[in-house]
Amino acid sequence: MEFLDKLVLPQSSEHLELLHYISILLMTILIPYLSLIFGGTILSLNYFRKSYLKSNSTFLQFAKDVLQIVSVNNLTAVALGILPLFTLILIYSQIFHKTGTHYTTDLFLAFLFITVGLLFIYTFRITFSLDLIFKNVEEDSVPEISKQDFVKIKSSSAKILPRYGYFGIIFLIAGIWILMGVLTSAANFEYWQPGSFISMLFSLKTIVYLLLFISFSFALTGSFVLFYVFFWDRENFQLEGNYREFFIKINSRLVYYSSLFIPVLLLFYIYLIPRIYLSGNVFTFSFLVLILVLVALSLNHYILNKFKINYNPLVFFFLILAVFSMIVQKEILIKNATESNALILSSEYNKILAELKGAGTEEAINAAEIYQVKCSACHQFDKKLVGPAHFDVLPKYDGKLNQLSSFILNPVKVDPAYPPMPNQGLKPKEAEAVAQYLLDEYQKVKK
Repeated sequence: MEFLDKLVLPQSSEHLELLHYISILLMTILIPYLSLIFGGTILSLNYFRKSYLKSNSTFLQFAKDVLQIVSVNNLTAVALGILPLFTLILIYSQIFHKTGTHYTTDLFLAFLFITVGLLFIYTFRITFSLDLIFKNVEEDSVPEISKQDFVKIKSSSAKILPRYGYFGIIFLIAGIWILMGVLTSAANFEYWQPGSFISMLFSLKTIVYLLLFISFSFALTGSFVLFYVFFWDRENFQLEGNYREFFIKINSRLVYYSSLFIPVLLLFYIYLIPRIYLSGNVFTFSFLVLILVLVALSLNHYILNKFKINYNPLVFFFLILAVFSMIVQKEILIKNATESNALILSSEYNKILAELKGAGTEEAINAAEIYQVKCSACHQFDKKLVGPAHFDVLPKYDGKLNQLSSFILNPVKVDPAYPPMPNQGLKPKEAEAVAQYLLDEYQKVKK
């Protein structure tokens, strides 16, 4: 969304730091909500379908209860889903300003898919009672003049009603997939190079992170439904007999089996992250996720096998903490990846602030001299020294001044055939001048 990129202004490092904290807060609201809506709708649709295949009223009641619990009401979709995601678009337009990436556009596309998906799902929720009304109305009580229409509508309601849910899930998973792709790509600096939208969606990191989200979705759904029915709103849900046992068994089993995948997927995802981004904080929060999930899994064992429902609040609490830790881990990765760009933005902010205060003109920077002093010992334009020849690597930075200057400011290991480039301690404006000098020299040869 280019118009947003034109509206944003460079911010100070303190403001950019604050944006990352706000992003954590927004994701802490958005991700659990999307998890519950996604997992709950799939669970409801599954048992809605089973209720007709097996003519089982218990399955139909379970499908209705789960959908109403996870969706709460229409205002919830706006407050916990639509508004946080739209605000996240504004934050990303600021954090990734001048990087040449399309994450803001991709997030807006995710916003559209998720919004449409929520509209379908909440329509499915509102019209769910229609099928129950048809089931409870005796055909003999319908006036003769309307009986034929009643029979037709009753027979088709089972086919029409779930379509809202199916369409909702299709749009919702499409939006979530794009969202996971943006979060994964944004946390890896090398992904900022020009690439296709499809390659972002089908990268191995995105697929693994999407599967991790799905596993958390089903685990959170099962634990939240039990928590809501037996603790939060137990006055309105007096479950007894076989239905109570069925309710506990299905949801605790959902928590158990979905939680088993989380440690495996998390470890695989960490394995896929480049070593340069694996800071101590990333390992700390990843380890915390593993511990919290394993504790929740152990406690859920008592619910599944011994029906000790009193353990459920702890299971739900530990899973929520695990999701929060996963969100913080992801934001740390994004912050590490955007550190160089943050220096550029804060430098421009300081320059604008100095101009507003009436500061004098800056001293001219001799990029060629800086290059000879700082770079020429390890690099030449046309042949390899300690590092690769400039003419071999500059083509991928053609027209990407900000990305090249970001790399010079905060170099990362790219090619395993060469040692990592040390940080030269340049100021942002000096790095930008050197980057411009390199690109100008490349253009001369290119012509």
